[in-house]
Order: sequence, then C-alpha cells, then structure tokens
Amino acid sequence: MSIEEIPLKLVCTESNSTRKEVSFVSEDLSHSTTQNSGNKLKGFMILVLLLIPLNVGMKIALFSRDKHVRIYFKDTFAGESSIPDIIWGLTNSMFPLGGGIGALIISFIPNYIGRKNSVVLCIIIGIVGQTMLYISYINQIYIFFVVARFLDGLSSGGILNVGLCYFFDVLPNSCTSLCQPLIQLCMNFGLAVSTLLSIDKIIHGNWIITSTPLLASQLILVVNLLFLPESPQFTYQKTNDAAKTRKIIEKLRGINYKGVESELEIIMSEKEINAGVESISILAFLKDPNLSASIFVMSIIQLFQQFSGINAIILYANDFMIKSNFVQEDLGVFLMIVLCLIGSFIFTPFLTRFNSKVMILIGYLGMSLFFFAAFTSWRINASTLITVFCLGGFLFIFQAGPGESYYNPFLWMSNFYLLFYSP
Repeated sequence: MSIEEIPLKLVCTESNSTRKEVSFVSEDLSHSTTQNSGNKLKGFMILVLLLIPLNVGMKIALFSRDKHVRIYFKDTFAGESSIPDIIWGLTNSMFPLGGGIGALIISFIPNYIGRKNSVVLCIIIGIVGQTMLYISYINQIYIFFVVARFLDGLSSGGILNVGLCYFFDVLPNSCTSLCQPLIQLCMNFGLAVSTLLSIDKIIHGNWIITSTPLLASQLILVVNLLFLPESPQFTYQKTNDAAKTRKIIEKLRGINYKGVESELEIIMSEKEINAGVESISILAFLKDPNLSASIFVMSIIQLFQQFSGINAIILYANDFMIKSNFVQEDLGVFLMIVLCLIGSFIFTPFLTRFNSKVMILIGYLGMSLFFFAAFTSWRINASTLITVFCLGGFLFIFQAGPGESYYNPFLWMSNFYLLFYSP
C-alpha cells in the first residue's frame, strides 16, 4: 500500500462512519417525530369525546322548532291539522323518561362489559334512535318518532354518566380542571347547532335535516372509541394488575411519557382509599339520619333546576315565539339559544373561581327577574324583541350556576313529571 493511498482510505472510512451516525440520528428523529405525532393524535382522540355533551345538547334542542314536525304527522290524528298538544307533550316526556332509566341502569352495566364498552353501547342506542327517526320520516309513522325520542333519552342518560367518567379517566390529570367547565359549554353549543339547523331557510320544512349532524357525530364517536383503550382506573379496580394498567397509560400518553409511574401510583392509591369505604344500598343511604339534611337540600336544588322551566322553554321555544307574535320564530329561537351559549362563555371562568352556592343564588335570582320581565312585556304587549331578549336572558343567567348539575335519575325523572303532567 502506497503512502498516497492511506489518507484517501481514511477519508473514505470517516465518511462512511459519518453517514452511519447521520443515519442513526435521522432514524432517532424520525422515531421521535412519529412518537410525538402519535401522542398528539391520542390527545386529539381523547378531546373528541367532548362530542358526548355536544350530542346531548343537540338532542335536547332537536325539535325546538316543533311546527314542521307536528304538521308532518297530521294524518296520524284524524280531524287534526297537527299533532294535538297533549300528544306532543307526552312525546316530549319520553326523552327525560328514557334519560332517567338510562342514568339508573348504566350504574350496573359497566360491571359486566366495562366502562368503554358501556359508552359504545350508549352511542349505538342513540344511533338506533336516529335510525328510527329516519324511518318515521320516510314512512310517516308517528310511533317510530315517539320510540326514537325515548331511545335518545336512554342514550343521553347513560352517556352523561359513564361517558363523562370515561372521558376524565383517559384525560391527563393536568387537563382535568381545564376541561371540566367545557362540558356545559359543549352542551350549549349542541343546542345552538340544532337550532341553527332548524332555521326555515336551511331546512325548508324538511325537519329531518336537523338530525343529520347528530347522527354523523355519533358515528364519529363510535369510530374514535375503537382506537382508545379501556379506562386505566376501571382496569386496575377490576383486575388489580399494575402491569396491565401501566400499558394502558403508555398507550394513552406514549411510552416516552415521564408521568406514567406517577399516574399509576395515583390510581393505586385511590383504590386503597376506596377499599376502606363501605358500600351501602340506596335505601340505606336514604334512611341515614346524618345525611337527611344534605339529601333534602340536594333534592330541592335539583327540583328547582327542573321546575324553573329551563327545559320547557327550550322544548317549547317555538310556541313562545308564536305567543309573543315574533314574525320569524325560527330566528327568535336561535337568538334565545345564542344568548344561552354566550352565557356559557362568560360564566365558565367564574364557575371555577367563585363559590358554587353564590353562583347558584345569582343564577336563580337573575332567572326570576328575566322571567317576570318576559311575562310583563308579553302582558303589556311590549315589543316582541324585548320578550325574546328576556327569555334569552333567562337562559343566559341560567349558566351562572343552576346549569352546572349532575344528571342523575332524580333530575331526569323530575323533568319527566314536569312535561308529562304539563303538556
């Protein structure tokens, strides 16, 4: 080998080594980028679960413009130009009736099929309900419409419990306080979507169009859940398997996530704390004299929340517009719901900073003032815009505190009795 050849070979060797190092760095960066992309995708998929409260909001306001629906099925009732008030009231009561039943039975179902599968089941029931709604529209069979409303309620009552539990289980702990106020906000956004898609210039009397985004969002939720694992908290509670729970956390956060062990420790410590909690029956809970005052206060608050008329105003918003002689009732209903949505945006930051009792008192006081103002303006034949503004203000101030409520069977059934006995 000549002296001239040595430098050249050394250069070639260094060049190959450099290429290998660059190749390794490139692969590491590619792996890191892929890992980060996967983590962001999982985070996005978790946030997609906020469609759950949005879905419920859309279902509540789905037929706030009941005019077209009631005329569409007029042939069902001989001699009537539209569905009679008492029949329509009973139909509306099917939604909270289903909600009460769904909220009750969903407390048992996860023990058999898991928390994630329970959420999927609730969504599938909702999809079946929407399918029956389309069948009722195509064939003009009113009983299918009634059953669809019941299934919508059944789905909503279940998913507002197990669905939100699952959402906060898979959500990172650091994001919990940020996402809690978004539940009511998303629900009100769902109300706005349904009322927007009920405007005459959009649907032209084809009321089934309002249900299209609801069905689409439920399908998105089902597909999204296929790629998410079971709740890590629920898994550890049932299996006591730390390794399996760790894998679920890694799947949710990524294997490079540094807080895997801390999240696992929190889950394990929560189970140890709950192990010392004695389970009692509902009857024993209600009979406990130490809890009587708390149960009474809670019941009164929830009764006032429902009997305040909040859901009646939303479900019969179109009738309120007609009684107020508002020319374009579809825009009037939308204006009311927009004020409700604005209330959510304004009061959401306050709900996390101020005492809930104070906010509830402010809410009920404001609701009373706006309701009496709406009634007075209607009685003295004031401007219809003032009446609509006062009704919208009623929904607006409701978001100050009364709107934040846990949807248990008691709340659903109190709403059912309100609609059933006052159609």
